[in-house]
Amino acid sequence: MSSLTITATSIILTSIWHFNRGDKLRKTKDIKKYIWPYHRNIKDIDGYINFYSKMYFSEGVFLITLGIFIILNECYFDLSISILTILFFILILIGSTIIEKKIKKFL
Repeated sequence: MSSLTITATSIILTSIWHFNRGDKLRKTKDIKKYIWPYHRNIKDIDGYINFYSKMYFSEGVFLITLGIFIILNECYFDLSISILTILFFILILIGSTIIEKKIKKFL
């Protein structure tokens, strides 16, 4: 097993942590414990909690997809790591701008 396969496995295990964290947030509604960029002036707390639990779920799905893609890339595709890095950072940039726009709805 190469280091990329071990990395992909740890990424997939991290996704389970994201799923668990979103589920606990939805059940306990403890914003201070489960949401790190906590804002004090939230208008719609239930919508804010729902948004972040969905965001944890989508991060978990993204991490599972990334881990599987890394494993498949190592075994079948053999793409360059620089191409994967560029794609990853483009997705992070797009995701962060969308998240910032949606967070402003709740403030």
